[in-house]
Amino acid sequence: MKVKLGILLLAVMLFFGQRVFAQDQSEFVTMEEIVVSASRSDQNLDLAPSAASVITKEEIKKFHIQTMDEALRFETNTYHRNGMGILMTSKPVTLRGIPGESRTLVMLNGIPMNNGFDGDVEWNNISMNNVERIEIVRGSGSSLYGGNAMGGIINIITKTPEKLEAAVNLGYGEQGTYKAGAFANNKIDRFSFMIGAEAQGTDGYAPYYRHRPVKSGSGTLSGGWSSPSSSGSNYWVIGDRGDMSADNKTGNIMAAYDTSDTGKLSFNLQIGTHKSEYGPPHSYIVDGDGNTVMTGAVDAGPGQNVPIKQSDFLYGNRKLEQMSIMPSLTYKETFGKFDFSGTVSYKHWDKEFGEEDASGTDTYYNAPGTLFDAQLDTITADFQLDRDLGAGHHLTAGAFVRNDDYSRDTFGLEYFRDLDSKTNHSFIIRGEESLYAVYAQDQWQVLESVTVYTGLRWDTWEAHDGKSGKPDSVTDMEDYSENHLSPKLAAVWKAGENTYVRGSAANSFRAPTIGELFYLPSSSYEANPNLKPETMWNYEIGADQYLFNRKMKISAAVYHSEIKDMISRRKVDGVRFYDNFSEAEVDGIEASVSADVTDWLRLWGNIAYNKSKVTEDKTNPEIQGKWLPGVPDVMGNIGIDIVYSKFKFSVGGNFLGREYTSSDNSDEDDLRGGYAQRWLCNTKFIYFPFKGIEASISVDNIFDTQDYEWVYMEQGRFVMAEIKYTW
Repeated sequence: MKVKLGILLLAVMLFFGQRVFAQDQSEFVTMEEIVVSASRSDQNLDLAPSAASVITKEEIKKFHIQTMDEALRFETNTYHRNGMGILMTSKPVTLRGIPGESRTLVMLNGIPMNNGFDGDVEWNNISMNNVERIEIVRGSGSSLYGGNAMGGIINIITKTPEKLEAAVNLGYGEQGTYKAGAFANNKIDRFSFMIGAEAQGTDGYAPYYRHRPVKSGSGTLSGGWSSPSSSGSNYWVIGDRGDMSADNKTGNIMAAYDTSDTGKLSFNLQIGTHKSEYGPPHSYIVDGDGNTVMTGAVDAGPGQNVPIKQSDFLYGNRKLEQMSIMPSLTYKETFGKFDFSGTVSYKHWDKEFGEEDASGTDTYYNAPGTLFDAQLDTITADFQLDRDLGAGHHLTAGAFVRNDDYSRDTFGLEYFRDLDSKTNHSFIIRGEESLYAVYAQDQWQVLESVTVYTGLRWDTWEAHDGKSGKPDSVTDMEDYSENHLSPKLAAVWKAGENTYVRGSAANSFRAPTIGELFYLPSSSYEANPNLKPETMWNYEIGADQYLFNRKMKISAAVYHSEIKDMISRRKVDGVRFYDNFSEAEVDGIEASVSADVTDWLRLWGNIAYNKSKVTEDKTNPEIQGKWLPGVPDVMGNIGIDIVYSKFKFSVGGNFLGREYTSSDNSDEDDLRGGYAQRWLCNTKFIYFPFKGIEASISVDNIFDTQDYEWVYMEQGRFVMAEIKYTW
């Protein structure tokens, strides 16, 4: 009933508004929004060929943001479920009901951030203090950006300074959480620069309960509680893995020089480090004298018990250290009738992951472990030419190159929390993937009120030098090569002064990752050099309507997506391997409304429904017609923003509907191994006592809900106070 009432409330709120930001401390101002990512050139948001939205730097400040992914939580048809804050490094963010982060392209200044091993994005390594805006383009984007852009594109764009500015900020919150940062930037004649650094950390909480199966027999210990899994198995909570702490640091350097009145050479450097680990585990089990214990048998009711031992409390305990560095160089210039833009980037990513390998009486302080030591080096180059071919006619063409070189070594550890205590070298993975592409888009205003977009991109790639296995028995993988052509046709009709209608048909794809092609952890796995790329056709029509002198905006879209050759791993006849097992369809509708009720009040809301179903499966015909795992059926957001005098106040609610983890949709809602339907409500209050001073207090998860996110528990209510000084 609570869920139904929530959905009803959300639907009602859609008549009153969507997201907003304050241009100053007293009123909202509607300005023309420009989006680059939808067409690879400056484009009025109303005339963009795809459904798009922009999150400005002011909007980012409306709520407590720990890592950049959290800025996307309240966006239309954007799936973001991260209840662990900075404790989690790779958080799934997807668009339009297309599951898996590898099927949504995430970029930083147009540079792809999805890694080449599994397509994930390490959000914790992205600096936040230099972000100018985030552009979200929903729907197929492969005709301009290639692989991963099946659900859409998220492009994080950093700023170029125009004046002298500097700031410092400090914050402290519950669970020993701290935040500190500083930046300075200026522009002197033709030269501009920015330097910034951020640090945040937390003592954390215990997100992972330890469960053990209930068995027949008797027990003498007490404590814990029954907790069935989402599959219906009978388990008992005996404790938790320990409080998980984290430390996150990022830095950025930007320098730019205006080479001419139309040219600019820019250098950007992003650096990020992340460390996290679990503290000593906690037992909820006591003996007859009330002493906490970790061995014995727990009484789980008549004729049932739960045998426990020391190592049961350590399962999954680990330590993570991660670092990334990404320099990039961009040059823009106008040569006659051509506008040129070229970007070259390099990214080095290093991840050391130590995990316990405890047995019997091993404890948190002496358990051996396994070290996974991974490195990924990525080089990209993107060169683009733009030319106006006449009034209302614009051509974009370019070429793109990318190379990913991945290696991972597995070692034993004498002690799992000492990542330098390496012992035997037990396993290796090597692989390299190279991609080459050319693309073009023609934007033509064929009628005074109609603009047509035609786009086409050709991608060809090869995976090579793949190796996997034990160091003394490495398996050399067969090289892999494929290609794909991604067309798009779109049109935007300006039906009236404040009415815009758009429609499109587009094809997109996702290439197999290095991990899918070359990962063979044991003899029970097989490689598959015949993998095909995933492909998708997407058809959509949508409209934007402004009312009341553009103080209210209503947007809506309906779409149909057909996904072919979905890649997944299965176990068939005792052997695990990746293959193009499934086909699926997604039928969806999304809507959003924003309303400036007064010059100090804005209400906003959005809702999306995605019916994602499996249409065919090679190995399990019984799941045909079932919902795709990893996709909530309903997603919605409602909120209010107030700006008055020296105060700003925002409150937002985020709803996520039913989501399955199993392909046969048999898992239960809100049990371990599943995902709960839930409302998450956040708020932030900002006060400007003096010029340049900004004090705030934010409350995340106002109603202190703690639901399962797969096997983790969401963080409960969290309060954070911050102060910032800008001059």
